[in-house]
Amino acid sequence: MDNRLFAGLFGVMLMMGIALTLFGATLPLLIRTFGWSYLESGLVMGAGSVSFFIATFFAGRIASTVGLSRLFRGGFVLAAGGLLLFARWPSMWVNVFVNALMSLGFGAVEIGANLTMLQLEKDGSGRAMNVLHAAFAIGAILGPVATGALLQAGIPWNLVYRGMAVLFLVLWMVMERLNPSRFDIPRADHDIHPREALIREPVYWLGFLTLCLYVGAELGVSNWVAEYGVQVFRIPERYAVFLVSTFWVGLLAGRFLAPLVLTPTRQRRVLLGSAVLFAAAVALTALLGMVLPSPLLLVVLVLASGLGAAVIFPTTVSLVGTALARWQGDAVGFATTGGGVGSFVFPFVMSAISEAWGIRIGFAFYSVSAFLLLGSLGLLIAAAAHRAGRGKG
Repeated sequence: MDNRLFAGLFGVMLMMGIALTLFGATLPLLIRTFGWSYLESGLVMGAGSVSFFIATFFAGRIASTVGLSRLFRGGFVLAAGGLLLFARWPSMWVNVFVNALMSLGFGAVEIGANLTMLQLEKDGSGRAMNVLHAAFAIGAILGPVATGALLQAGIPWNLVYRGMAVLFLVLWMVMERLNPSRFDIPRADHDIHPREALIREPVYWLGFLTLCLYVGAELGVSNWVAEYGVQVFRIPERYAVFLVSTFWVGLLAGRFLAPLVLTPTRQRRVLLGSAVLFAAAVALTALLGMVLPSPLLLVVLVLASGLGAAVIFPTTVSLVGTALARWQGDAVGFATTGGGVGSFVFPFVMSAISEAWGIRIGFAFYSVSAFLLLGSLGLLIAAAAHRAGRGKG
């Protein structure tokens, strides 16, 4: 393990966690300052989601051709450029374009970090990958807190984006010095291993489906649990907001604990057990709101949900990348694209269900999604094991 490069990747994922929470943290100010409606705000947000999952797909396909250093370089330039320009003008359409631009950069950086980590962690267990993704969780916790502190200090709110742009440029220079292209993934020989063979691999499609369901359910619980606490459990708004932090604290704890339990031989059991915990905790959270609205039990279940969710994304990336090593860039990029699709589609479904039948039924939708995730993950693990048994890894 190259410790300096791992530290650099940890910093990259930390900044990604902060950057990707900035929009939510400043949304009330964007609405009030620029006079955007909820629909206009949703269009700006949606443009970022679509751009992100497009970027992850194509970044995975070109990673072995352009090399990891160039992939990071392009991602940092796009992200920093978008952060410099976002929220500078009130036009909704200008900000749609700018958010799409910087999200292309975020997607490229995400794929670059995951592929580099797969090369560093040769055993494919996902232990180091989980620690790397713990940095994202730390950033997701720190981002809104840091933004609030800067606003309390009287700093103009849109300067937060300019500061993040500078930090991304600094990260670019750091990664240039660390030279991740020392660990470039091998170029896929598509004459010997054609992409037509890849799309016949069940692991390829199940990786996409698993991360689509996971990210949709994870972000859904995180984004809606505060409103669920207010509406169903009658928790005051000033306290309900901490339910979001509770979820992310559980997730962060799980990612730091993962290296203690993950080994190549136990990887699949730990992954499946985590999905069982996540599905059970989310289902019980939905049931609790219908039969026994206890705020204390809600906190316990939200913490358990985060703990169960913790290892699923990074370990699934490791599993897919190891199982399809000959097409690693394409496979990891496509799986991560599934996560982007989930982050885009699920909020619309949840909003429509909650609008029609209430937030209790809306939250039940996420419990169904968590059990579908469990089924998809079980099929993925079986397909990966079958492929390894054929000796084609």
